[in-house]
Amino acid sequence: MKQIQITASDGTIKVISKNNRKVSVKEVELMPLWAFCMQHNRPYIDTFLSVFEKVIKETVSEVFPHKKLDIIYRIESNDSLENSNEIEIILENLRADNEEFEIIGEVLRLEGNDKRDVLTKLTSFHRRVNATVEKTI
Repeated sequence: MKQIQITASDGTIKVISKNNRKVSVKEVELMPLWAFCMQHNRPYIDTFLSVFEKVIKETVSEVFPHKKLDIIYRIESNDSLENSNEIEIILENLRADNEEFEIIGEVLRLEGNDKRDVLTKLTSFHRRVNATVEKTI
């Protein structure tokens, strides 16, 4: 059985891929990632998503070598990605060379301090993100 599990705790995102008896575990430490983004003036969420996709690809490759990884996820936020303090990433489908992986822990929620002013909060419904991302990696 092919599975991928996403867990989060204490500033660490853990991605675990399983295929029968093979297991691969990789972690994404958020504090160093945010520090990198700040130091290099990179967009936080776009950078996180790139790293997250790469880690998924690596863990799946270690348990199920493949040429093509198809990933579908939904991203929802309470404001634009740049201004949001709440973002959900919902992993909907994952296929490696057309072999489907069962997804465990499909919702990843990132929360931070809300530094928006009152007007920005009141008008955020215009900028909220609710998008589906389909990629082949």
